[in-house]
Amino acid sequence: MDKKLVIIWCSAAVVAAVLSWWLLRPVRDDAAVSSASTVRVLLEQEGGGGLGMPQLSEEAGLVVVGDAQGRVWFWELGDGSGQPKKNDVTLGTAPIAAAPTLARDDLWLVGDEGGVMHCFMRSGQSRWQFKTGDQILGEALVYGNLVIFGSYDQSLYAVGLEDGQERWRQETGGYINGRPVLEAENGWLIIGNCEGKLVKFSAADGSELASLDLGSPIPETPVLDRGLCLALTHSGELVAVDIASFTVSWRVQSEGSFVSSPAIIGSAVVLTTSAGLVHVYWPESGKWQHDVTDGMAVTPVAGGSGAVAYGVTTDGQLLRFVVADEVTTTVLHDFQRDCDQGAVVGARHVVFAALDGTLIVVEVQ
Repeated sequence: MDKKLVIIWCSAAVVAAVLSWWLLRPVRDDAAVSSASTVRVLLEQEGGGGLGMPQLSEEAGLVVVGDAQGRVWFWELGDGSGQPKKNDVTLGTAPIAAAPTLARDDLWLVGDEGGVMHCFMRSGQSRWQFKTGDQILGEALVYGNLVIFGSYDQSLYAVGLEDGQERWRQETGGYINGRPVLEAENGWLIIGNCEGKLVKFSAADGSELASLDLGSPIPETPVLDRGLCLALTHSGELVAVDIASFTVSWRVQSEGSFVSSPAIIGSAVVLTTSAGLVHVYWPESGKWQHDVTDGMAVTPVAGGSGAVAYGVTTDGQLLRFVVADEVTTTVLHDFQRDCDQGAVVGARHVVFAALDGTLIVVEVQ
């Protein structure tokens, strides 16, 4: 596919998804889900807009997020009793949409829309920069002493963590929105791209090991689960691929179109459509439960611990999903803010950014 057409298509898909969430969201129906008492809000800090995808590091006690001015913000989680401590680092002028990655200790990585991967300290000290041919929208992966990431120049890169020098580069034949996922035991990387290709590489040297054409763009990161790689295409097909043989184990068609990743919740797979509807599929039985929020538009749902997941509606309600034989949905808190990106979920916290630049951190049980 022509490069300009693919860029236009991928951009249009994302814009269409945002417009679908915003324009097609229904009037709130408080009877659709049950309500819970107010959760513990640790942070609700208004900003200037344009926040990227947050990174939650519970071990380090931090939430880290880039913004549209080329800055990275560090927020200490705290206990909610006072104003959280924060500091920011300016990396450049290009917007940062990708989630930052903690490489080790206080060493961080993030790519920007100018195509630069930055390695830096929280103090602001730059360790190195690596320039690619186009924007970087996905999170970096650290594998040993390698930093591995995709770019819209249709390449997958590995550079040295210590020096930022290129170790290998592999053409992928399509634009990469998400991040590579790692099957650590064998050192295999798997990516999906806007050409609909699911590709397996060696993390050590970048050699291509196998590929599959799924027939529709793969707009976000695949997920790994018990020997399978699950990829969700824009056209709504959920495909399970055996990681070792790289053959299709099963595939099923869902309702709607998608620009998000599937979420593995217990024995089920949770899918969030471009219009914000949430569908749940149980692979073992083949059972579907469609639109579990009765029409409430939700940003991409993310898994928590066990059979619990979280999502945020486009008008700012934080939802908890408990997935068993059926799905139970509960409103935890109504922040009354417009949202268009999914939450980041840890063992004890849920983090998300609103469209007005407000960063919200909630403690969950």
